[in-house]
Amino acid sequence: MSIRDTPRGGGPADPWVPLTILAALAAAAGALAALTLGGGLASLVTGHGWHSPYSWALLGAAVRGDLARIWPGVPTGLILAFAAVLGAAALVGVFFAVRAIRRRVPDRNDPARHLAGPADVAHLTTPVLAEAALNLRPSLAGQSAEDLDPDECGALLGRLRPNGPELRRNLEDVELAIMAPRSFKTSAYAIPRVLAAKGACVVTSRRADVWQATAAYRAKHTKGPILVFDPQRIAHHPQEWWWNPLEGIDNVEDAGRLAQHFVAGVADERAREIWGPAARALLSELILAAALDNRSLDDVFGWLVDTSTGVPATILERHPQFKNMARNYRARQAGADETTQGIYETARSGAACLRDPRIMAWVTKPSRPMQRLNLRHFVRSTGTFYLMSHKGAGSAAPLVAALTDSLFREAMRAAEAMGGRLDPSMDVILDEAANVCPIGDLPDLYSYLGGAGINVLTILQSIKQGESVWGETGMEMLWGASTIKIIGAGIDDANLASDLARLIGDHDVPTRSVTRTRDGWSVSDSPRRQQIMSAADIRALRKGTALLLATGTPVAMVDLLPYFKHHPERELIAELEHKAKQQVQQWAAASYAGG
Repeated sequence: MSIRDTPRGGGPADPWVPLTILAALAAAAGALAALTLGGGLASLVTGHGWHSPYSWALLGAAVRGDLARIWPGVPTGLILAFAAVLGAAALVGVFFAVRAIRRRVPDRNDPARHLAGPADVAHLTTPVLAEAALNLRPSLAGQSAEDLDPDECGALLGRLRPNGPELRRNLEDVELAIMAPRSFKTSAYAIPRVLAAKGACVVTSRRADVWQATAAYRAKHTKGPILVFDPQRIAHHPQEWWWNPLEGIDNVEDAGRLAQHFVAGVADERAREIWGPAARALLSELILAAALDNRSLDDVFGWLVDTSTGVPATILERHPQFKNMARNYRARQAGADETTQGIYETARSGAACLRDPRIMAWVTKPSRPMQRLNLRHFVRSTGTFYLMSHKGAGSAAPLVAALTDSLFREAMRAAEAMGGRLDPSMDVILDEAANVCPIGDLPDLYSYLGGAGINVLTILQSIKQGESVWGETGMEMLWGASTIKIIGAGIDDANLASDLARLIGDHDVPTRSVTRTRDGWSVSDSPRRQQIMSAADIRALRKGTALLLATGTPVAMVDLLPYFKHHPERELIAELEHKAKQQVQQWAAASYAGG
């Protein structure tokens, strides 16, 4: 409010004055009612019959301390005790009534009041999504939209603030979540997505928490295979299968894709920028040679160490279509020593995980009988695949990326065989994507995965974290290709917060001006444009809430729904999770005892 001249003896009345008078009158009336009822009850229980005169004369008698005149023979202390109890009960009732009303009436300062409302996000609610699911999934034919399980229609995003419905993504959406640590990204998204998945489900993680919370539940409810890739002993899960990353590689493109996963893991961004393309070319030549000669990744690393070996070129020369690759390999060996060493060192840095025998045990043929991983079978199942890795140099992250990428391509082939879409969809949750699953062309994949029934959720801690893997342009592509974007609490990136404030937009704020004129006071109201949320408001977003940016929809604010509070079977999940934690502890103890 703007006041140009402060009044001395007049002007607009203070609105709190009449409200205070009304509150005082209501309190007096309430006290009188409590005293009337309390006296009546006291009279009744002492054998004098019911007598409760409600009048201002009673209030005067109470002030004078002469209640015996109103209720002869009734102890005054008993009257006051009953009145106090009734008054306290009335105050408690009023308190809960006010709290219930306040919960239903939006907070004037809540920015959600000016964001997307129920009508704006109706297409993200279960009734609308159920109709779409019937059109997209032939397996649901014959069922009515009203009877569909909401999880058949799309994964849960949250509940619209302040009092809106639950919102879900549709069966063609691909998602990007930017959420700081401890902002419920795992408990509100990663774990619930795994619990609710109807088809095959793939999840990456740096910890054992997702496996602990979901594996036993999935095994019990879906009857699908439970596969765990844990070469760095995060959950200390025993190895039950092995996978050959070189299987099926017979061309330059596939060799280059596998090589890219190793190069993306180079910690030194400067080396990756300078020597990365050449290191990728070198690795692709070694990988293709090893695959053509039925060798393993162990041979690939051996050739990286022995920079003078000509074995890869010899193998490639046996296949006329790859003679140019062989020439390129020999030319690189004959190049300037400084250049050659830079290329080889970058390639060795990216493939550092191949030095670790614990990791190599999962990707080379074992000496004892063991099941071989069948990706084709998995993508058509209702199984769950947990891929765990630490971050940093020497971690299994390149192999997690390679395995996830292979699952993507196998799922695409399965979708084509099913008419263009997987039914049911395959859910892929890339938690800690930049650290443990650096798929170089993920931004490109996003443009068509959703349409094939492969719903991907990539979870990052910040935009900068994504740029460390995909670069600024790649991160912009990932952002643009994501049809659902979730921004959680803890955003400290000033540029992102400012961009979001602009995307959220402005609203009209009524402004009242009070002026003093020669004829008295003048009050005028006018609208003023103001940001719905400033960058500071976005940074201070309350934990447990998130901004939701859906394609073609105004920005919405949602309350997150962690599984341990909102899942209908949370008690069963908690019990299974406790047992899984005990199992991890036993495996860890056995590993520790064994050295």
